[in-house]
Amino acid sequence: MGYIIMRLETSKRMKTMGIFVSASVSRLVIIGLTVLLIGPLSIMHGTVVLAKDSSYIPAAPSGPTAGLTTIDYDYAISTTNPDAHWMFDWGDGTYSDWVSLIGSEDYVVQSHNWSSPGIYNVRVNYRSPYFEEIWSPSLEVNITEPNETDLPNKPAAPLGETAGITNMSYSYSTYATDNNGDNVQYRFDWGDGTVSNWTSLVASGSSSHRAHAWTYAGTYAVKAQARDAYGLRSNWSDPLNVSIEKDSDGDGLSDRTEATLGSNSSDPVDVFGIVIGDVTHYIVTISGGDLVLFYNTTGEQISALGYHNDDILIDDNCDGKWDYIYDVVSGIAPYQERSEEESPFEFFWLWVIIGIIIAVIIIILVLFKKGYIYFYEEYVTEE
Repeated sequence: MGYIIMRLETSKRMKTMGIFVSASVSRLVIIGLTVLLIGPLSIMHGTVVLAKDSSYIPAAPSGPTAGLTTIDYDYAISTTNPDAHWMFDWGDGTYSDWVSLIGSEDYVVQSHNWSSPGIYNVRVNYRSPYFEEIWSPSLEVNITEPNETDLPNKPAAPLGETAGITNMSYSYSTYATDNNGDNVQYRFDWGDGTVSNWTSLVASGSSSHRAHAWTYAGTYAVKAQARDAYGLRSNWSDPLNVSIEKDSDGDGLSDRTEATLGSNSSDPVDVFGIVIGDVTHYIVTISGGDLVLFYNTTGEQISALGYHNDDILIDDNCDGKWDYIYDVVSGIAPYQERSEEESPFEFFWLWVIIGIIIAVIIIILVLFKKGYIYFYEEYVTEE
């Protein structure tokens, strides 16, 4: 069964005559006639277009028929018609956008999650240049609340710095286990109204991290949340309180610390950092440039610097002994190692004495050879 659409031109509007026909060997039987009124068109020549049977109804979408709240599920419609458009009705009062085939694909997929448990009838609306909108049969989907054991466990409180300065990035990590052994990922609530993106999925019990910089001074409660591979989310972790102080000149030290040390909190070049191990410490020029100090950020200790040629000697732990030697070319190194490498005259006076002795011996030998000095034996006869 089929029908032929015959398009006939009129001045402003066009009538389309649809003649349903059934062919036999000996005769043509006219089954029906309809007259449709279609909007303004302009056609130079009459055309004949073949279309599908008017009784076409799209199939129900395919996808899961049961699931849990808050988890995204995919639903698909198979089609090879590039002119067709599809809209999904999720049964909860929401709809997808109109979508169509992309590239050479032969299916259309849309995702949805339900926030409340219930039974939802998912269907699709079909339209094309030759048909008005046609609804498919429904697919019944039963959505239930997840059990506590379905969720990842609450993550550990974030691990990272508990004090810092504005506009400096700090890294924080956490970990959580999943009761079903599913992979997990994490996100962080920074306590300033922003939340990080989710990390990549990692094995259950493995840690991952994100970094953040705060714009304003204050105390922030940093929390973490876990999500498994199916989208189920844990409760938020216990908070880690982070105290952030203002750094007006961006040199790495807070305004409060610079005021304590006596440096200028508006001068970005009176402080520069030196990394010892994994910790950044600072060499600070006191206002006026008369004094330069070493500031140990770990113990908040202050010590004077020493100098050897163009190198800076650092007493890291304020015990009165040099621990490190620093120069801009080689960087930082333990003081003892550098002093042994660069002190070939450690026994200078010993070498001077040995040199003098050797020089005297050489002079005596030369004078002896020239005859200025000679040795003789004197015999004494006893009567």
